[in-house]
Amino acid sequence: DSGGGGGRAHLSRPQTEQAAPPSAAATAARRPALSEVKSENQPPASHRHSVASLPGKPALPFPGTTGENRPKSSVVSAPSLSGSQRSVNGSEDEIKDASLVSPVKHLQQLRNMLAYIEKLPSNQLVARLSEEAESPDLVPVYWVSKWVDYSDKYGLSYQLCDGSVGVLYNDNSRMILFDDEQSIQFIDQKSKESFHTLTEYPPDLKKKITLLKYFRSYMNEHLLKTGGDVERRGEEELQARLPYLRTWFRTKNAIILSLSNGTVQINFFQCHSKLVLCPVMRAVSYIDEDKQFRTFAADSFATHGCTKHLQSRLRYALSMIEKLASSFSSSGAGSRPQSAAALHK
Repeated sequence: DSGGGGGRAHLSRPQTEQAAPPSAAATAARRPALSEVKSENQPPASHRHSVASLPGKPALPFPGTTGENRPKSSVVSAPSLSGSQRSVNGSEDEIKDASLVSPVKHLQQLRNMLAYIEKLPSNQLVARLSEEAESPDLVPVYWVSKWVDYSDKYGLSYQLCDGSVGVLYNDNSRMILFDDEQSIQFIDQKSKESFHTLTEYPPDLKKKITLLKYFRSYMNEHLLKTGGDVERRGEEELQARLPYLRTWFRTKNAIILSLSNGTVQINFFQCHSKLVLCPVMRAVSYIDEDKQFRTFAADSFATHGCTKHLQSRLRYALSMIEKLASSFSSSGAGSRPQSAAALHK
């Protein structure tokens, strides 16, 4: 994938939903060639616009655990916490607990911080973004560095910038492989969580773990890592809770990825540029066509100006944020989006 980061691939459908997962040899035998993958450079056909929406309750780590001491097999229910129960001010506590804030509130913050872009006066449009406008200290903690769309049969798989891998299965369950490449978090359709390892897990997760391994291998072999040379924050600053992909959808122009920590990422197919919008840090990260990764305070464009190209991208982002917000708000609880069809209207 010359565009880096994402694509679409094909696997043979199991004979039945209950069929045993393929063996390692069988999986490797039918691994698609690179030529079979549609990269971001090729917008998907309209009949393949797919959405995977997930339960909205936040993914919480097992209390007091890390990748090293996490129980090999344990279960915990994820509590629901409305956005009104927490303040959002960019504090250290909020950075660690961003997944507890309601998605509607995060989306509202994104709308508020970018609303002025719509009416940016012409004298604020510049030919080139100023280095003085950049804020490297606001670089996002997490972004999606790779993704591959198997939603025709299984779901969407992705890799975060820390190396962790996640899958949003078509049955609305999800699985996360942490960056230690051993610890697994599984979240079922009712948001009940369990923690396992790649070698110790319940028999009913065997097929999903086999798929996760396949997706990880495919992305490692065929996809470039977005922002691979970007210096991330020190471990002491990282969020305590690894975010998961709450929902996603594709348009003819881009794929939109909404993380549980409030981050919304938009990868554009035609030019391969990307936006990473963080409501917690009130920051905009922009990866341009030349793969240059730059981060700005959301209000910096009012002072330092904005290019016409980036303004058009941010306007598009606002329209996608509106679509996400409408979907979450219409669901009633404000934590789970409406059906896939609602996001494609």
